[in-house]
Amino acid sequence: MMNKDQQQVLKGETIMKCNNPFCVRVMKYSPKLIVADASNSIVTLYDLTNHSVRETFTVTTGSIKGVGVDPSDDSFYIVTGKLLVKYDSEGVYLGKYGKNLDLKSPIGVAVDEVGNCYITDLDGRIVVMSSEGLLVRTIEMEKPYDIYFEPKFKYMVVSDQKKDVIRLLTKSGEKVKKLGYKGNAKGQFSSPSGVFVDSFGHIFVADLGNHRIQMFDETGKFMAVIGGSRGKNDDEMEFPRSVCVDPWGVMYVADSSIVQ
Repeated sequence: MMNKDQQQVLKGETIMKCNNPFCVRVMKYSPKLIVADASNSIVTLYDLTNHSVRETFTVTTGSIKGVGVDPSDDSFYIVTGKLLVKYDSEGVYLGKYGKNLDLKSPIGVAVDEVGNCYITDLDGRIVVMSSEGLLVRTIEMEKPYDIYFEPKFKYMVVSDQKKDVIRLLTKSGEKVKKLGYKGNAKGQFSSPSGVFVDSFGHIFVADLGNHRIQMFDETGKFMAVIGGSRGKNDDEMEFPRSVCVDPWGVMYVADSSIVQ
């Protein structure tokens, strides 16, 4: 176990080149990585067993942003334009949602264990949508960016780019804890972007402005920092926007023009 002051530098391996990888997410039951490329609105399903591209398709409803995976069946939602588009685990189109929600600048989405979607809107709120596409409630927050919900972890994790902090919230929107503040020291952030929680409750943050990934335990205690030097070498990062970890503990980062 790494102590709280230890810095970890991992040598990454590029698995995919993209124009602008915006979000990466791992399916729970199917060993596939979802990569959303914002520049050309292309979604790639990458097979983690065979280490090859399984499926690629284009989203035609607007520029794509965040991805949220349903923990019950690996279906997933993609934020595109002012809507959410849903696909099954093989990338088959299932429908569009959110037209009635008055979304202004949606960017991230997470799905809870009963199928509710939590949509971060840069306009200053988190919009909760039922699996039928109906408005459940809204949660006020100045500039929520990404959001993640892990069923084994009782809180939602949200990156707040207005305050340069990470917030832990209950599903009803009650603020439980705040991690960090603006800066470049360990446990501090500069434009925190993608967030992820693994099955052990470890919290991962793509610290975009500091070119690194930070890791915290389930209580919010700092554990490790990965990267921190800007560049395109294997042990460097350049504006990492999204992060996730597969069931085998392998981390994937959407970093500038690559996924590693």
